[in-house]
Amino acid sequence: MSHEICYPTQETWFICFATAEKLVVEAYVSIDTDECLATPWETIEEYTSQQEWEDRLAEYGITDFLPSLPPL
Repeated sequence: MSHEICYPTQETWFICFATAEKLVVEAYVSIDTDECLATPWETIEEYTSQQEWEDRLAEYGITDFLPSLPPL
């Protein structure tokens, strides 16, 4: 079963987990007010503060929040 979140009132950051125990981060993303998030995972944490989202991901050892850019 998929879970969909659309058109938040402000930019919002999400962390998706495999289970309710939140042992494994499966995905993390932000969406803007004109976007949707569709995910097969239903255990989702939602943040309106990017710093709080980054701090929570760091608890799982995730510190690379953006895709790396190709060299110029």
